[in-house]
Amino acid sequence: NIQQSSEINYVILGFGEEGCNKDIFTDIDIVPLEYSENSALSAIKQIAVVDSTIIIRDGQSGVLCFNMEGKYLHRLSHKGRAKNEYIRLNTFVVNNQNEVLLFDSFSNKIIYYNINGSYIKTERLPQGILSETNMCAITENGDILQNSNIINDKSDIYSLICTDQNSYSKDIIHTSPLRTKDVSMPIGEFPISKTTEGIKLLLPMSNVVYEFTGNNKITPSFAIATEARIANEGVLSQQNDFSIFSILDLKERGYFSGFSS
Repeated sequence: NIQQSSEINYVILGFGEEGCNKDIFTDIDIVPLEYSENSALSAIKQIAVVDSTIIIRDGQSGVLCFNMEGKYLHRLSHKGRAKNEYIRLNTFVVNNQNEVLLFDSFSNKIIYYNINGSYIKTERLPQGILSETNMCAITENGDILQNSNIINDKSDIYSLICTDQNSYSKDIIHTSPLRTKDVSMPIGEFPISKTTEGIKLLLPMSNVVYEFTGNNKITPSFAIATEARIANEGVLSQQNDFSIFSILDLKERGYFSGFSS
C-alpha cells in the first residue's frame, strides 16, 4: 500500500526492506517506531509525513505522531463526546496550512489540530455531508475532495466539500453504478492520493488512474496494461450486492479486479 507525501517520495505500509522492489525504489529508509503503552499500534490504516513528523492512523489507537527517528511524540484527540474528540474516526488529512483534520462521520464534524498536538477548532457540517466518508484530499484552493463508501443505492463515491467562510456545501463529482444490500462497502482501501502531480483517483474495477482537474471533474491520467477484461458500466450496474465476494466472482470470470481492495 503506497501513499505519496509532500516531503518524501513514498511511504510504504507494512513491509521491510526485503519486501520492496529495488527496481522501483532506489533509496529505502526503515524507521523503527518507539513502542510504549501510549504508542502501541495494532492495525495501521493510514500514514503521512509532514514537516518531519510521521502521522499514523491506527484502527485501535487513533492518530499518533512520531518523529523521523521513530520517537513517539503525541496523540491527536481521543475517542469521546467532547468537541475536540471523535466517536467514529473515518480518516484524516493535512490541509494547505499543515493542520491535521480528523473526520468524524458519526458526529458530522471535522476536528482541527496542529501537528504539534494542539487543538485548534471543531467545525460541524450540515447533516449527511460526511456520510460514509472513507478518504479525503485537500485541493489547491482548500476544498475537500471526499471518497465515500457505497451503501444501497447511495453511490456518490467522489464529491467535493466546498468551504466558504465556514459554510459548507457538497457537490457530487462521480457516481458509481454499483449497489449494495444494507452494507457500507468501500471501493478500495486507498482509492485517493495527493501527489506532487495533483490528486489521483481510482474507480472500482478499472485499470485507469484518474486525476482531479479542479473544475469538478475527473479525467483519465494513465492506464495500466492488463490482459484481464475491464468491466464496463453495464457489467457494474448488474452488481446489486457489491462486496468482496462479487469482486472475487468477477475476477474468476476474467475481469480486472482493481488496484486496491
